[in-house]
Amino acid sequence: MKKNNNKNNNIILAKKILYKIKNKVEKDRKEPTGNQNCLLCTWCAELQFRNIDVLPRPVYSPRDIIFKYPNANIVKYHKKIFFKDKYELIKKVLKGKRFYCHVNWENSSGGHEFLLLNIDNEVFVMDSQAGLLENVNSDGANYYLKNINYEKSFIVRTDNKIINKDLLKYNNSSYILEFDEEKDLKYL
Repeated sequence: MKKNNNKNNNIILAKKILYKIKNKVEKDRKEPTGNQNCLLCTWCAELQFRNIDVLPRPVYSPRDIIFKYPNANIVKYHKKIFFKDKYELIKKVLKGKRFYCHVNWENSSGGHEFLLLNIDNEVFVMDSQAGLLENVNSDGANYYLKNINYEKSFIVRTDNKIINKDLLKYNNSSYILEFDEEKDLKYL
């Protein structure tokens, strides 16, 4: 019974974090690009797990300072872990608690960033930007793990690593770079 309570508590905590971040994203949404990006939302979620109350700020321009920071470098002493398929990914995630996941999709210039959580030996996708927490075997989570370009996709364990919070200090309104019709593309 205690194990089940622990699992429920961890799921409740993850959902509370998602709720806070998703509400902030919705409140700040503005076209054409006024949306917090997945990178910022993911790192805010990681800090929330560490009891550091940071919420994403709006990202209005591709020239925004956040894009200067390589995604995994926010984790000090990070090691990128590559995987060949979903089952290998699951096995790797079961060796820790939280992992930052960077995926690039095949036949696309796009990708996404989110957390992978090990909650009592079940792996969950936690997409803070979308407000989603789903078991890795569910249809919703499968969207994130289909058609992956494995050469460009990786995970980094976060729960046992130091997060370089100095790189996240720009996460406030004084660093908002407004969209410029002449310099910026309409979509990030």
